Amino acid sequence: MPKKIKASVEEALKNQPALKGKLQANAKGGIKDDAAKLLWSLLPYDALEPIVEVLMVGAKKYSPDNWRRVDRERYVDALLRHVFAFIRGEALDRDTKLTHLSHAGCCILFLIALYGDEAYRHASTVEPKENFYLAALPDSLRRSGTDWAARARERADELGGDREAALREAGKSIADEAKRQLNS
Repeated sequence: MPKKIKASVEEALKNQPALKGKLQANAKGGIKDDAAKLLWSLLPYDALEPIVEVLMVGAKKYSPDNWRRVDRERYVDALLRHVFAFIRGEALDRDTKLTHLSHAGCCILFLIALYGDEAYRHASTVEPKENFYLAALPDSLRRSGTDWAARARERADELGGDREAALREAGKSIADEAKRQLNS
């Protein structure tokens, strides 16, 4: 966890003694055990407003829940388009005049909602770095990507434990397969 985030969480926990497992009464004498509950106050609500603006544009253009009927791979593509536009220095999306980061945040929320429990099931079967590479793949490639990840682990052993080199090889194989599928 980055130091800045860790310090913020520690400060929040310091102000919420019950979250450390100690039940303490508040100034009014009230006690509530929140130790195992989400601390929603950590969420930067002001950062969500621009994402809601993106959602409203989409709801008006298509329909409020249209995003649920779109192939999730399309949101991976959209996420990457908006992130790379931001990296190139483009602040606003040409069509909506809203920030690329707001669009990217919206795509991330869609992906979290659309992958749901599957993301947890998938994450438990693949090493973390491999999971990162595989998460952005269409379903058909992800299935074969999981096989490549297993081969990458074997290849890492052959390369004297160089997992990065093995993952690069696996990534190239996945990219080659993606090109083959796109061209067929």
